[in-house]
Amino acid sequence: MKFASTARKSLLAVAAALTLAGCVAEEPWTRERQERVTTATLPVGPDAALRAAERAVRELDPRSTKFDFSPSGFKATRQFSAYMVIAAMQGTYLYDVQVRPATEGSVINVKIYAYSTAITAAGVSPASGNMWQVDDAYQLLLDRTRYHAGVLNDWVSCEEARARYGTNGAIEPICLGAVARDPQK
Repeated sequence: MKFASTARKSLLAVAAALTLAGCVAEEPWTRERQERVTTATLPVGPDAALRAAERAVRELDPRSTKFDFSPSGFKATRQFSAYMVIAAMQGTYLYDVQVRPATEGSVINVKIYAYSTAITAAGVSPASGNMWQVDDAYQLLLDRTRYHAGVLNDWVSCEEARARYGTNGAIEPICLGAVARDPQK
């Protein structure tokens, strides 16, 4: 029984660290910061921007990503799993993408949510269900969208993103369990 209690506490500590990576911001998550982090202007039309965003999300894992389209965007869900020595975590990322015309192209807005459950010998515990509030995951997804829209010349891998953005694991919604590879290789 003591092992189960210790295992549960260890898993909850790991789950809390993963959750906090996605939920605790360096600076307060104000309306202005959220708009700055989740919004980008692309010098392409709305249809091209929407297709580029869809491709950037679909490439994360085409097998488990499901789309619900609307005239101005989509919501996509992707399943993920993480295994630790004494426990596991499973869940769903939700990508909410909206595109609108702008005077010089399109404005794209991306919101990412993480819903997860921790599983141990001691039971099942919900671990999170919040909007991702760390800049790096949005930067990586928007950079890949820019690439697919023909705005950036290089596709950014998860390893390159860690160095480019100086992140310490805050890109899970794009990289955890993803199979995306550079389309040119």
